[in-house]
Amino acid sequence: MNLKRISVIGMGLLGASVTLSAKREIRGAKVIGYSHRSSTREKAREFELATQIADTLEECVSKADVVILATPIQTFESYFEGMVPFLKDGCIVTDVGSTKALPHKWSAKHIPNRFHYVGSHPIAGSEKRGLEYARDDLLDGAKCILTKTSRTNSDCVAVLEKFWAKLGCKVH
Repeated sequence: MNLKRISVIGMGLLGASVTLSAKREIRGAKVIGYSHRSSTREKAREFELATQIADTLEECVSKADVVILATPIQTFESYFEGMVPFLKDGCIVTDVGSTKALPHKWSAKHIPNRFHYVGSHPIAGSEKRGLEYARDDLLDGAKCILTKTSRTNSDCVAVLEKFWAKLGCKVH
């Protein structure tokens, strides 16, 4: 696993915790965070949740080795469609959503074969919400389920297995 640029779309509790964990555990990687809300981006900068907080989707996902969607499920399809023009070939796209049928369907519809979607579901959280409560240890010991279809690249699954394990997850 040689991830140099990790991008996370969505700076809520889980997305911000992923960026904090990645900053702690993936040495030498640039961790980019993004939120569509400018107020959230400002807070994310204030809390130093990532090595960089991007102001645009393009800035967030350009040159990324892996892009993690940590937004509400109903936004996934538009993000899949919106990020494609900016992704580098071979980029792995994943998410932290709790359902996978629709994300797999939407990724097949919008993400060309030169990019790779693998579903991820780290089962972690808190009774609290928002980036203020993000922790770099939220994923420690959490289960993370990876999902795939017949079109899923097995090398990308292996990369994500190592990635989530490095962040403290028990991957299944």
